[in-house]
Amino acid sequence: MPPQHESKIAVVTGGSRNIGKAIVLALAHEGHDVAINYLSQHEPAQKLAAEVRAIGRNAMTAQADVTVESQVQAMVESVVETFGSPSLLVNNVGPFLMKSVSDSTAQEWSDMIAGNLTSAFLCAQAFRDHIRRNHGSIIFIGGPNAEQLRAAPNTGAYTIAKNGVVALAKTLAREEAKYGVRVNVVNPGIIGTSSEMDARLAKQVPLGRVGTPENIAQAVVFLASEKASYITGAVLNVSGGLWV
Repeated sequence: MPPQHESKIAVVTGGSRNIGKAIVLALAHEGHDVAINYLSQHEPAQKLAAEVRAIGRNAMTAQADVTVESQVQAMVESVVETFGSPSLLVNNVGPFLMKSVSDSTAQEWSDMIAGNLTSAFLCAQAFRDHIRRNHGSIIFIGGPNAEQLRAAPNTGAYTIAKNGVVALAKTLAREEAKYGVRVNVVNPGIIGTSSEMDARLAKQVPLGRVGTPENIAQAVVFLASEKASYITGAVLNVSGGLWV
């Protein structure tokens, strides 16, 4: 059995707001120093870094377009130079498109694949050697309908990309197990936005309520912990029973 990794350095892509922000704060509370990747949300990322430091952990911001290989490589170098070798990568970036497949342009299709799937591949590959060195973990954030192969109107390109993320994660789980690396997926269900629509959406959920970003973050914390040391290649649906 590989030795327990000593590094508690995490990288969270798309970490400046919403689910990403909740993941960053939850990991910080669990003792991780966190590199917060963002694309354009500079002020929220800086504010979140300050919140992490107030918890007593180190934080850095890492601006990068994670669909661009050269920027991902530069981010890796910055994280390693600042913090050292990370043991946890959370691929959270996932742009959303509400549009039918037939009405989507080729560019919109490409953007969904790049933002959700290619970004996950590039980051997993770029951080690979560090995660292996620390016998660490990679966690992908999936999406509603990912892995269930259920069709939903007007979310085709996004859902297809997220199903690709699940396939990527399972493939990596097989390939990286020999290095002591665990790879898993958290699939969010309907996550609330504190809007009037939440009450209507909650009627679709067996538990009777929409989820919160913190619900997703706690699932990530569990899968990153030693409590999940025998779990790899899993897809954890955090959906209130939506797909039961």
